[in-house]
Amino acid sequence: MQAALDNPTLHNPEVTPAAVLCLRNIGKTYGPVQVLSQINVDVRPGEVLALLGENGAGKSTLSSIIAGLVQPEAGGSMSWLGEDYAPASPGAAPG
Repeated sequence: MQAALDNPTLHNPEVTPAAVLCLRNIGKTYGPVQVLSQINVDVRPGEVLALLGENGAGKSTLSSIIAGLVQPEAGGSMSWLGEDYAPASPGAAPG
């Protein structure tokens, strides 16, 4: 991390690397409450992502979906390095 800060590179908007993490149409409801609706995010190499919002905005829910702790609603998709990404449930982890 420090090396990147010591040697910054210029961003060239004409050359956009592929996203390492891609979320498409991620949604989540808890009972009648829709917490997330059609969330789309691309995180590219070298980018830093911050989730900001008020209490109850869905920051923890989105983080939990990415980590595989919570299942998103049907219809959404995630990819990691261009491959479909569906993290295993924590209960399925060995050990």
